[in-house]
Amino acid sequence: MAAPRGLTAQEREMKKLWGQLRSKFQKDGATDETALKSAIAKKMNIKPDQVTLLWFMLDKTSAGPFEGVAPQGPVGPKAAATPTVLTADEVRAQVRELLAELDGFKDSGEFRHCVYGCGKRSPGNAWNAKRKALQDKMTPQLDVPLLLKAAPGELWSLGMAYAKGKNEEAREIRADIEKALAQ
Repeated sequence: MAAPRGLTAQEREMKKLWGQLRSKFQKDGATDETALKSAIAKKMNIKPDQVTLLWFMLDKTSAGPFEGVAPQGPVGPKAAATPTVLTADEVRAQVRELLAELDGFKDSGEFRHCVYGCGKRSPGNAWNAKRKALQDKMTPQLDVPLLLKAAPGELWSLGMAYAKGKNEEAREIRADIEKALAQ
């Protein structure tokens, strides 16, 4: 399993431009991703193939021929859990709660030493588990603004910036999260 990571500064810029420009690249009810990537690349002075559209930036996708078909119940002895569908307001509330909790321990020596490790010793460990649980619910099909979908990942980056003493980076990431919460 790959280690979780937040977004790089370049990815954050791509995300911001994606959100700003996406509406200008709608064609027949879908996003013209090739044209959007080219526009983002031009603004960032990079090649279009360097523009990555992260999974949470993708358009909602169809579930195929079974979309809208009611569930048929358990198939075997153990039925899969029904995924929780969140509203944008619920996501905002959870992000605000996680942000407030992070503010409560971000300056502690234990957090700066352990960040998201050290088991029960570090407040970041339990917090990160809650953050990850929320992040895992951010699917392309979830009807939540894109920047808000990115907020749980940005919280991880914010915690890392705080732990490493990167105050300017932390201010930028926090501003992105606050902007997402305002949507």
